[in-house]
Parts: sequence; structure tokens; C-alpha cells
Amino acid sequence: MIENGKRILVKGTYTLIGQEPSNEWLALQICSRLGFSYCPYQIDVMDNRIVSKCENFVSANQEIISAYDIFDLEKKSNSVNDYQHYLNILEKQKVPNAKAELENMIVLDYLTMNIDRHMKNFGVIRNVETLEWEKVTPLFDTGQCMNCSEITKNINFYDGKGKLFYNTEKKFSTYLSLISNFERFDLSKLDGLDKEYQTVLKKYQQFTDMSDDRIEKLVDGIRIRIKAFNAYKEKH
Repeated sequence: MIENGKRILVKGTYTLIGQEPSNEWLALQICSRLGFSYCPYQIDVMDNRIVSKCENFVSANQEIISAYDIFDLEKKSNSVNDYQHYLNILEKQKVPNAKAELENMIVLDYLTMNIDRHMKNFGVIRNVETLEWEKVTPLFDTGQCMNCSEITKNINFYDGKGKLFYNTEKKFSTYLSLISNFERFDLSKLDGLDKEYQTVLKKYQQFTDMSDDRIEKLVDGIRIRIKAFNAYKEKH
């Protein structure tokens, strides 16, 4: 749709609960506070339904090359994992801050327990005229996180499995082993986010199928994930 002269992407929800737009909001807040590049989603209500909206983040002379297409540009050596293989390709193309940007994605997905970081929702932005690989795409499409596919009684924020490259059942407890420098991740910057998250969930509750019990579990969930990250960081 066009809004104020700008092309806007509008996304609804895939689940009956209607949690995805608030998940995108949460991911944006985490990224904003930690200094990660992220697509600026906003929550809105259209036709009495909760949606998320964002502007197109590529210009007329840019295109996205997905991780799926990038990964197969070179044959992977058996001596490296999928993550390192992908990073090697980006670094050969001199993509700025490639390692840091990928680590940011891993941290975000760990904190939110994102189960759907498939290889077509991250990649790089290329200039269509010069063919230069300009930068890693901002983080986007984090709606399938925070146990949104689980019924309330089955919500578990202590561990689970997500997608990372071709591993579609990677335990979240193993994600942080890929981080090389924990010092740049100061999660004290997330102080108070749990309360803001609760406020947003309550604000839009009437447009979702979220119970008070579910909201309480989600708010507690982000606290659990932050605590788990900090505990891992202290040991490493």
C-alpha cells in the first residue's frame, strides 16, 4: 500500500492468537536499544485486525541477495560450519561489519527465540548498477518468535529449537557459542523493556486472542531470555 507517498509493507498474522505484530515491535525495541540495524516495524489496526507495517528498506538502485543464494556461490568445505562458510563469502566481498551484523542477528534470535530465520529472510543489499555488495540487510521478519505458535500452557522460554542456515532444529542453547565478543552486548540497555512490552500487549489485547495469562508468560519470557544471556556471558 502507499501511505504518505511511501510504499508500505503490511503484514497480518499467521496464528490465531495474533502475536506476530507485537513480536516485530519487541524485536525493534531490542535492536534499537542494542544498536542493531533493524527494519522499523510499527503496530497498527486495520479493519479491526492487528497488523505490522514497515517501509521498503531498499532503494530503486538496490536489491536484496538472500542468504540462500549467497550460501551456494561457493562449495562449503567440510572443515567449516554453515555460519563460517557464509561469513567467509561476505568477507571476501568486503561487506562492511559482516561478522558483527551476523552476531547481532544471532543474539536477537536467541533473545526472542525466533524459530523462522530461514535463509530468505536475511542476506545482503547489492547495488544493481555497480554490483557492489553494500551492506548486510537490516534485520527483518522476526514475527515467528516468543513462542507465538505454542498454546499458552505449552509456552517454554528456557530452551527450544530455531533455524540457522541449513540446521532447522538448532537448539537456542547453542546459539551463543557463535559469538566471538560478548563485551559489546550490554543488556542493561534492555532494562524496563519488559514493562513496555507488557503495556503494548495490553494496549492491543482486544485485537488479538491473547489472554492475561499468556501476556504474563510473554513478559516473563523476555526476562528469562535476558537472564539466560547474561548468565552465559558471565561464564564466557
